[in-house]
Amino acid sequence: MISRLLGSFSYVAAVYCGMLLVGWKLPRRKLFWLRAVAGLIVCWAVRLGLVLLVGEIHVGITLNRFLLGTTFLFIFVLCMACTFFCYRCNIWAVLFCGITGYCMQFVTYKVYEFIPLFIFNPDKVVETVLLVVITAALYAVFWAVVLRKTDYRGIYNKHIPQFMVAISIVLLTNYLHVFAGIAILRVGSAEILTYYYILAMLAAAFAVFIEFGILGKNNESNEKIILKQLLSQQREQFLSEKQNIELVNIRCHDVRHQLRELQSGIAPEAMDKIMQAINIYDTKAETGNEALSIALAKYGLYCAQNGVRLTYMVDGTRLNFIPPYELYSLFGNAIENAVHAAEELEEDKRVISISGNVYGNFMNISITNYFDGKLDMDGDLPTNRAENHGFGIKSIKMIAEKYGGRINVQTSNDLFMLNIFIPLQNSAE
Repeated sequence: MISRLLGSFSYVAAVYCGMLLVGWKLPRRKLFWLRAVAGLIVCWAVRLGLVLLVGEIHVGITLNRFLLGTTFLFIFVLCMACTFFCYRCNIWAVLFCGITGYCMQFVTYKVYEFIPLFIFNPDKVVETVLLVVITAALYAVFWAVVLRKTDYRGIYNKHIPQFMVAISIVLLTNYLHVFAGIAILRVGSAEILTYYYILAMLAAAFAVFIEFGILGKNNESNEKIILKQLLSQQREQFLSEKQNIELVNIRCHDVRHQLRELQSGIAPEAMDKIMQAINIYDTKAETGNEALSIALAKYGLYCAQNGVRLTYMVDGTRLNFIPPYELYSLFGNAIENAVHAAEELEEDKRVISISGNVYGNFMNISITNYFDGKLDMDGDLPTNRAENHGFGIKSIKMIAEKYGGRINVQTSNDLFMLNIFIPLQNSAE
């Protein structure tokens, strides 16, 4: 009876905790820990009851093993239901947690089964301790190497092939464990048993590979959709900004003209202050490219109001082959990132420099600014998890690559430089 209690609990705890670990980044429901403990108790009680029930059914060995394997599957589904009870997610996210958690448990258990096969034959207490230690160690490694670095945004996506492949592998490993394992043990060949363990672990690992491969594809698809949406929003923003700047410039021109007529009645010092204030809002940036000029005018005004020095030297006529809203998005995102980094620094480091140098048939646009020296990277690109997952820099990359270009990032102490390389042969086309 003690053996059944421990065996039932170890299986349920490993599968259920694996699912909870995989879902750790998902939003949790209220009273998460109470729900988690309650789910574990329910799954354990049901598992123990099913084991006892199957033990009382007197049928042939084949049917008995089939019933035992079916109880494993039932507990697997019940653990997924309890995971859903703990996290706020949909069926596809639960399926991801369930398949991955199940496969983690399966692999760790097969690793554990290798030990008495090649090293020693432990007693029940040592056997239980070994199982706990191996499971905890491999789960910790999997979290540190895979789960901690995984982007979960695509976990909610509906994906029928994922469901079919994952369930097929779960069925395979489950009944392979029940039937093949027993048959091989009867033969008594350690070599065949070793091959079986390796095959079973590879099948479970393949299921995890499929899960994370599909998750990566989902993330990539989601990212493209979000980038297109951002580009569409920035197109509307460009048109609105263009209209606003034109209106402000007209108003400033009118006010300047009226002040000249009243100049004799205003003290020179007061007139200078008024003209300086007007000049700040009379935001014209002559670059030869309307979209670039509007982006520089917009952020030039913001910089002037927030004590950031923005300098630029770019021949915008070289970039006229790029649609205005895309060019506005490219420069707007780059300058916005630089402004956010610079405005947090001391006054003498609130500096942003933009240059555009032509080398042969391509232009190198460099946006240089100081920053606090702290930089989170997503691959070879900087990211800000608190602000839209670094979509700004990804949008810049997408636009540059659309026209055969590329981007890179360089840092030196507290100096940050974003380089955007754009081939210019498109302008001739």
